[in-house]
Amino acid sequence: MKLPNLSAWWSAWKYVAILALLLAASVAVNVRQWSDRRAEQRARAAELQAAAYKAGLQVTASIAKQKQKDDPKLIEGMQRIEARVDKLASQQRPATLPAQCAPGKTRMDAVNAGADR
Repeated sequence: MKLPNLSAWWSAWKYVAILALLLAASVAVNVRQWSDRRAEQRARAAELQAAAYKAGLQVTASIAKQKQKDDPKLIEGMQRIEARVDKLASQQRPATLPAQCAPGKTRMDAVNAGADR
């Protein structure tokens, strides 16, 4: 009695069962392709990161090499600035402008003369 029921069920649902199996196979293939693609993307990202690290190390190495050349120039420039600051600090400057320096050309000439010392 069960055999006719199974035969009737298969007769009615065989296309649905076949399509369900095909759908399951398609989903499995899609998941596999998706995981392969994701692995490739991760590998590519790792390659790009490694290239960026390598470029950063090259830049750092070139900066370190250039530092040896720049240090004497920077120290010399700093010493010139210090000498200028010391010279300006030791100069006597008027505390206030003279009273005759009213607004106008004469006043600006006096301000400029004071700034040039």
